[in-house]
Amino acid sequence: MDNDRMEEYQDSLSEIKDYPFELNQMVKHLNQRIECKRRKRFLTSLSSMVAVFLLFVITVNSNTTFAEELFKLPVIGTLAEYVQFDKGLQNAVKNKYVKKVNLIAKSNGYTLSLPYAIADTKQLVVFFQVPEHLKKKESDFINVDITKIVDTTSGKEYKDYISETSYPTGNSVDKNLYYTSIRSGDYPIPENLKIYVTMRRESQSQDTNSINNDSKASNAKDTFETTPNTKNEKLGEFVYALHMGKYPEPIITTLNKDIKVNGQTIHINSVGQYPTGTEININIPDNNDYIINGLDFKVIDNSGKSWGNPGGVTAIGPDEKGNTQYFFESDYFHSNTLNKIKFAGIRMLKKSEAVITLDLKNKTMAPELKDIQLKNIERSGNKAYITFSSDTIGCLGLFQHEYKDTKGNQFEFHSESGTSMQNSTMENYLATVWPKDNKVILTRCLSPMIKLKKPVEITLEK
Repeated sequence: MDNDRMEEYQDSLSEIKDYPFELNQMVKHLNQRIECKRRKRFLTSLSSMVAVFLLFVITVNSNTTFAEELFKLPVIGTLAEYVQFDKGLQNAVKNKYVKKVNLIAKSNGYTLSLPYAIADTKQLVVFFQVPEHLKKKESDFINVDITKIVDTTSGKEYKDYISETSYPTGNSVDKNLYYTSIRSGDYPIPENLKIYVTMRRESQSQDTNSINNDSKASNAKDTFETTPNTKNEKLGEFVYALHMGKYPEPIITTLNKDIKVNGQTIHINSVGQYPTGTEININIPDNNDYIINGLDFKVIDNSGKSWGNPGGVTAIGPDEKGNTQYFFESDYFHSNTLNKIKFAGIRMLKKSEAVITLDLKNKTMAPELKDIQLKNIERSGNKAYITFSSDTIGCLGLFQHEYKDTKGNQFEFHSESGTSMQNSTMENYLATVWPKDNKVILTRCLSPMIKLKKPVEITLEK
């Protein structure tokens, strides 16, 4: 790390040491669905419901030793194990770019602590300490979701983000420490914010009356009916006030260059390096011959090291103008700055094959597709159970999570929808309403990855 950036980094560390003691008590009543559209432009879908009741939030910075002993928090140095699938976050932890906030919130008799946070203008990562006794049985799953963010400086709700929660894995980590990542869109993460959190217990039990015990079930309805019943119990809702201080300045390289990848135009706007990782902003013009719905590329630093995508969400987009933000791992804290972008593959979809129409009654689809096969359609009451298969896509979903009828009405798939792998074949299960005219319209989200014979490289100008 050069001297100027090291001084800036040390200044930022000194700024975040002073965290004000706060005692917040608030009552909020919400009966709304979180606006899904702001979170549907990325590679992992997310939706949740929130209704906030009486909350009691305690800041325990005045007695850090007490808080660490009470909740048996891991020391900061071990947090790298929890973010092992994101080298950018690992480098932030190893360089002590972590803020110890030690917040505790209580709701409905449950306590949920927030001991650590990592943040810059593009990403906020918060760690939650979940009480050990919440699981009634081994198969229970505890969900911790951020449902709302408020910029406390402006007083406005911050909506320009996506979020995902990573659950503890591996033998060396505390199974009760979760972390949630917030990635910003066009607007930076606020320095002062309140986050609203819902904690739920998900319990699965199999209803023997609805299970087909034939493991070789060959149709969509049988496959869906072997899915265990899920009980989703809301345990509590919590609010935390965070004061992150001034964020370090990113390293921004503005390119505004067009390149050709497999005959299609890709416009690279800019590359930004941040303490938690790198963001590349790309625009796909709509005058291409094909729809571009995926890119395989890496960034390379001046030491020759390649950096790929982190685990979890890898992109936000495209928006209505064709802009997409791609996320990469990197090391902001050393002098090995990024030097090249290397494209190795592309997903291309014929515009004529982007939307397909299913005739549920006749079990046909138009147009016919080479890479996706319609395996089966079954009816149960007013529901249609549809199974597709693909040997070439290699993804967790073939279609967008909404569908339409021929009148243009839009619906979301029923909760039974999902995917599975059968040997090397991926099966996609969809559960829809059975329309009166027997027609359902689906929009594709991915296509097969085409590996380039010769990678396309672009050098980042200094």
